[in-house]
Amino acid sequence: MTGGLLIKLAPYRTEGPNGYLLRLAEANKLEYFDLPDLGVTYDADALLRSHLLPERGLDPALLAWVQNIATLRQKTSRVWNMRYSRFCPLCLTEESSWRAEWELCFYDACAQHGVWMVDRCSSCHEPVSWRRSQVVRCGCGADLRAEPSHPAPDEVTQLSQVLSRKLTGRGAADMPEPLRDLNVDQTQRLIRYLGMHLDPAGVSKSLKLSNVGRMEVSWPVTSVAAAILSGWPAAFHVRFSEIQERSGGKKIGLPKLFQRAYSYLYKGLKEPAFDAVRYAFEQWLVENWRGGLALRNRRLAGQLLHRVHWIPANVAAERLGVRMERIRRLVAEGVIDGHESYSSTGRRFLLIRKEQVDELTHANLSEVDLTTAMEYLGLGKVRMRELLRLLFPSAYRPLSEHGFPPWRISRQDVERYLAIGEGLPILSIPEESQVPLFHVLKYWAWNENEIIDLIEAVRDGEIVLEGLLDGAIGLARWIFDSQSLKIWRQRRNPELSNWLSVPQVAKLLGLKQEVAYWLVRNEFIPAEKLRTLRGCGARVSRVEFERFKESYVFASEIAEALKTTSRKVSSLLSEQGIVPASGQGLEKCGKIFYARSKTLMTFLTTLNVFLPSADIPCN
Repeated sequence: MTGGLLIKLAPYRTEGPNGYLLRLAEANKLEYFDLPDLGVTYDADALLRSHLLPERGLDPALLAWVQNIATLRQKTSRVWNMRYSRFCPLCLTEESSWRAEWELCFYDACAQHGVWMVDRCSSCHEPVSWRRSQVVRCGCGADLRAEPSHPAPDEVTQLSQVLSRKLTGRGAADMPEPLRDLNVDQTQRLIRYLGMHLDPAGVSKSLKLSNVGRMEVSWPVTSVAAAILSGWPAAFHVRFSEIQERSGGKKIGLPKLFQRAYSYLYKGLKEPAFDAVRYAFEQWLVENWRGGLALRNRRLAGQLLHRVHWIPANVAAERLGVRMERIRRLVAEGVIDGHESYSSTGRRFLLIRKEQVDELTHANLSEVDLTTAMEYLGLGKVRMRELLRLLFPSAYRPLSEHGFPPWRISRQDVERYLAIGEGLPILSIPEESQVPLFHVLKYWAWNENEIIDLIEAVRDGEIVLEGLLDGAIGLARWIFDSQSLKIWRQRRNPELSNWLSVPQVAKLLGLKQEVAYWLVRNEFIPAEKLRTLRGCGARVSRVEFERFKESYVFASEIAEALKTTSRKVSSLLSEQGIVPASGQGLEKCGKIFYARSKTLMTFLTTLNVFLPSADIPCN
């Protein structure tokens, strides 16, 4: 029944279905909801029958527009804002028709003027209804064209432009990812997903949104979605990182942490058109996810599981062929990045950056610098320098043309010392009868030889540790029985140690250091080089030191017994055909020495000179 329509108006090519029907009802002095009773609906065939569209072939573009909008309205009604009416006052002033994009959900800003859409009358403060009698006036009679307008954010305006182009089909193919292959319905679903699930406070929300046609409900969603899309994919990645940080270091899997932000991505957005969105998420996983990925996870591409940038520490340890403890030390040193989390049961999970594991050099794995070794062992800077060559004979400085490169120390040697005492009880407060090495180092004023001998005695099992001091580090945490430690020191000859430095040899023999170095250099006192590189020094074992004292005697010792000078002793012995073992090259230093030969000892006996025994009791 269409005879009741006195005025027949065709829809405009940019006009929305509800706006057209309201304009048609207004022209015929009818109510909007009277038109269905007259057989007038927004359908191409119905409008043709009612002579509200030109005959087929006269205006094919208009017919195609109506057919497209009618089909979209019928098949995907959810994209339309059927309940509430919104508009741009500036557009309505320019042309008194209701544009099609205004009737779309999430079209919150005018694509042309960049202002917020209006859906509430400022005069009656009621939502603008489709039940009104005029297109440009509210039900209360207020002119909608007089409504104030307010600027909208650029990204929200750009999102409205996307919706408009998707609806009209103009320039949709030129859009960037992830919007390029989406239709209107898919674009709105993406807006819902981004605006609701990627709000860190809304990961568990359902996408069902009550009164989505109201501006006060939709604009928070579009604002979040628009901000993400305008900074795609970096802003998309940032949102997932923010959600991950909210876990507070707890060990949580993908589904539980991201909830619907993860599940809906693969269930609700499963069409191929959303591949770009899923790819961006998987790219974030590869770069930033600090949790495990199960091989049974069929949602994720198989190759993704091998491209992730964070791997479990045990996997890293297996790749490098080292123990987990070394991986933790590498993280503590800052050599590699690590992220530690805890499960609900208190289990620790350490994740390592995969590319850093791949880039580790042999030096990173096998050596540490002096500062790192000092921190691990719990030794001060001065003490560490005193003990360096004695604790770590293989320590060296690499060759360099620029200044003094840092010391390199075997990581294995450091870890060997750190492993001493593993499994012993951790004591917060030692007993009165106990003393930690931390206290010994700080207050007992032991020299480096005593400290070295003590460390070696602990290493060799001669002294038993009673525990480890809580809060202390490395060797400093060792706890001894105080009385046993004092007895051990009393029994130890303070003049002796297992190893001597060349300056110590000079001091014990009463020589200048130059003489001691000459003796070492000419192998009268064999020494063990601390490193094959020049300048790394040497150490002398106590056995070799005692052998030299037993095998040689200085002219100064004979002179002291004869109460004369070394020069006269040298002349006297020369007359007997006894030549110095030192030759003539050392005379400049004033230290001449002879081998304790039978000839020498017999001659000295005739002079009533009896040299004291060189034997000194060892430990």
